[in-house]
Amino acid sequence: MLNSPHNKGNAHHNIARHLDAAGIEPPAGIIRAVDIDLALGVTSTIGVHPGLRAGITGTMTPAKCAAALKLAAADLLAQERASQLRNDVQPDLDSIARRALHADADRILTDLRPRFAEAVAQVRAVVDMFGTLNPPSDIRNAPGLVDLVNRSTSAQEYLRHVRTVRLDLADVGYGPATEDPTWWIVNTHDLDNAPARLVDIIAAGIEVRPNTLAEMSELTAARLAEQERLAVKRA
Repeated sequence: MLNSPHNKGNAHHNIARHLDAAGIEPPAGIIRAVDIDLALGVTSTIGVHPGLRAGITGTMTPAKCAAALKLAAADLLAQERASQLRNDVQPDLDSIARRALHADADRILTDLRPRFAEAVAQVRAVVDMFGTLNPPSDIRNAPGLVDLVNRSTSAQEYLRHVRTVRLDLADVGYGPATEDPTWWIVNTHDLDNAPARLVDIIAAGIEVRPNTLAEMSELTAARLAEQERLAVKRA
């Protein structure tokens, strides 16, 4: 799996958080990695033995205070070692999460589609009304239009969450490694002239969806076939 700066450090937590923000249930492997890390976190953050300070400020004999000190020292050493070991296994947990994300990618993209389609419709409603994604404040605050603009703003925020999930998928080797129109565009003839940003693709009226790997491959193959057909025609 790729170790991209996008998921640098604690990728299992990052991926789980990104999926949650997009309204998607994380794969079981990601949930397991996060749960393991949380359990290890509890173990590695045990406080200093409570008997030591209580004894010093209380009526404990000096000999018992010395024994409490030994217990506190043992606890502290165990805590330090547990914290170190927790850090040591982070790459293993990240690897579990990345493999689980890749394996469940098709399901994740399919589950994104209903809410994604709603967000697209909200964005396009503003473009259809104003001719732009960002109408001037005097227009956007006009009576009867505020809700329309607010829904579009929320939709764009959700689409940013979807894009983050898609970047996570690219990080684990699912499809093109960098942001690409084949992630979103449905029709081959829209590929070459599409804007770079998803929200601009939507504003241009181009049909979009979160594409699976099979759909991306079909799209790319269809474009190549069309290019070859045109080349033969020109020859």
